[in-house]
Amino acid sequence: MCVCIARPASGPLIAHAEEQSHLMQLPGAAYDTARVVYRVVDVEGMIAYESNYYSTPWRFVGRMLPVRITEHELIVYDPASLEPVACHPLVPRQSKGERRIDAAHRPTRDSKEQEEVLRERFHELSEPALRFLEGLLRTHRDGKSQARKVLSFLGLYRRDDVLAAIDRAVRYHAFSCHSLERILAVQARPRPLLECLNDQYRPSLTDDTPVGPRPTADYQELLEEPDDHAPPPEAGG
Repeated sequence: MCVCIARPASGPLIAHAEEQSHLMQLPGAAYDTARVVYRVVDVEGMIAYESNYYSTPWRFVGRMLPVRITEHELIVYDPASLEPVACHPLVPRQSKGERRIDAAHRPTRDSKEQEEVLRERFHELSEPALRFLEGLLRTHRDGKSQARKVLSFLGLYRRDDVLAAIDRAVRYHAFSCHSLERILAVQARPRPLLECLNDQYRPSLTDDTPVGPRPTADYQELLEEPDDHAPPPEAGG
């Protein structure tokens, strides 16, 4: 006759049973491990990532845009609304010099519409900048192309330096991208990479607000050894 003796539950099983009611469910969505970087849109409306190039809507020329890189995609966002403005299949890491271009990102064939977008961008800069644009469009057949290159200077030089150069160009009626380039070469220096970040991103990275030391009392309890023989606190004490 065989007698079965029930074994008492082991420690881990008992602990699991006790902890079961306190366990939390895993998140419904996977943790987002996508990389986020910031890139300046060049004069061609492209951003660079790992030696490859991806198009963005041309109206963003000269602006710093947030870029999110997933396992298979590169997604570009509007810095104001954080809405996606471009999405491309990610070029394989071993490939270099490839260009991903969405035809919808290129300047429209409608000349009036192009000018309207350019006027809006230059008006955002300053009144003299808008006058500089009007001078470009009036005196050059490739004025719109030159205007896009002028906007790209915002990714290379400090905004104040670009505006000062535009003011000088307007004062001397030097309405050309080359004139502006020469003024910047004399009066300004390319800005450091960190300063290329848009003002709305900079405070979190370069906040100069001093942080004072915490009082030593905050750390006192970390230095004290727990007293296992101390009596329990009295009720209501």
